Amino acid sequence: MTMPLILTQADLGVALDILHTISTNEVLRIQMTQLIKNSLDGVITDYAFIVDVFPKFNIIVSRPKDPNARCSEGFPAHWILFYYIIGEEKDVALLREMMSDNNVIDWTNNIEKRVYIYGMDESQAILNEVAERNGWQADSHLEAKAFSKAKVDISDAFINLPSKKELKCSTLCLHEASIVRERWQHIHAAETNMLKGIEYCIKHLPNVCLRTDDGEIVAHMLTAFTGEILMLNVVESHRRLGLGTAVQLLLCKKILEHNGQPFWMVMANNEQSLKMNQKLEAKALDNGKTVYAYRYRHTKAS
Repeated sequence: MTMPLILTQADLGVALDILHTISTNEVLRIQMTQLIKNSLDGVITDYAFIVDVFPKFNIIVSRPKDPNARCSEGFPAHWILFYYIIGEEKDVALLREMMSDNNVIDWTNNIEKRVYIYGMDESQAILNEVAERNGWQADSHLEAKAFSKAKVDISDAFINLPSKKELKCSTLCLHEASIVRERWQHIHAAETNMLKGIEYCIKHLPNVCLRTDDGEIVAHMLTAFTGEILMLNVVESHRRLGLGTAVQLLLCKKILEHNGQPFWMVMANNEQSLKMNQKLEAKALDNGKTVYAYRYRHTKAS
């Protein structure tokens, strides 16, 4: 039986090099890479990274260091986020063994917590099997497509702000987190402590906003601790002017300038947003495969 290994801080640099050799699971690799980079930079302090063997691991899982944690500093909602990558050999038996280990996912203690696991469709059935065997069930799930932009795709000439409005590119301030939360049309926006999560993003991670001459924020977009860009919003009075595209490209450019790889998720059934990504000439990651995120809760949980 494989004994999962928790990587030390010194191991993380080697893990990054190994991740660069994995050609499958693009979006999960980008997320894991950014999680490790943020851990090395001290932006994230509460995530652990677990592998089957080291250094040439086949599976790597990231989760909060405290197996009994109910949230993380970067996402302080009542859900624990797990990310994993399975190597090119797709060893499903090894994945089942890893995910069944309580040192990887604590299925037996603290049943009041909720678990949120990101993965690709071909391995999701294994997670469902392991969860059900331990008395957990899928509460809900999302199906999304992931997109990205490469450095060669973006030029200053392509990012044109409407001449009709005098706007300037800026960044958000901490006290403006409440504005972002009010405008964020998302299921997690009302979660307890989510304001702290938005403040965390503003303080530690790239963001872009557009302001009028008097400082009013008319458009903004932020980055999550996994590298995903999200919370795009344009106020009603400034819509249909191309500001959403401008903000998104400006944030992509900022991330690329810091050697990151911007990416974003679009719900798989959101045809309008999928068409917008075609206009952006965005690259569909993993050849357009669906990314799944399943939320699990214990059957005895309240």
